[in-house]
Amino acid sequence: MQWEYWTDWSPDRIIVAVWSGLTARAEATPVSQEACVLLLSLTTVLPTSRIAPMKLVDFDLERSVWFAPPRKNERSATVPLTRLSKALILRALDFRDGRGGGDLFPSQADAHKPVSAATLLRAFRRANIEPNIRRPGCGLAGLATWVLANEGADADDIRAAAHRKVDTRRISEIFDPHLWLIDRRRDALERLEVALMRIVDVNYSDPLFRGMKRFQGQGVHKAGVRPEGH
Repeated sequence: MQWEYWTDWSPDRIIVAVWSGLTARAEATPVSQEACVLLLSLTTVLPTSRIAPMKLVDFDLERSVWFAPPRKNERSATVPLTRLSKALILRALDFRDGRGGGDLFPSQADAHKPVSAATLLRAFRRANIEPNIRRPGCGLAGLATWVLANEGADADDIRAAAHRKVDTRRISEIFDPHLWLIDRRRDALERLEVALMRIVDVNYSDPLFRGMKRFQGQGVHKAGVRPEGH
């Protein structure tokens, strides 16, 4: 598995460094909308280039799912949202503070455009996280797959969580391959959440999760589960 970190630090120690650098010490909540993007990359196993353009209409917090639309050479994807991911999204809505446009992470310069990769990189560098991570946009998702492997997750589950190609031919006669992939992805992301919260010592009773009861009606998509690639 490709590793983005040129360091002898363990994955757990790097996660603690990243989380501490991007959250307020007293409450362990993200310090900015850029921090929310970066931490969501870790909790969803997706690069920041996929997180930053999130639209309000594309996620449904009541059903705990995000329909990530296709972009450039990437297919659409159905991403199960764990409680930790939903808490980060709610925090991002607080930072958004009613600004115009349909982006969850609007640019400070133009509210009708998403936050840029350059802005995310600056935010990461301002956090002074050690060791130096060469490519945080991709490296955080790679770090998440490393954690899943250390937790003993099945290889297919890891690939499903990272939206990499999984051979579903052997199960296509028994299960719907699309639904099977979503189930595998959900199982992997839930396992990842347990591991991340243990590593950074965060609990569901902490301030980060206090807004979970107010998500009704936020970003509710009326469509059903959509086949990936459509």
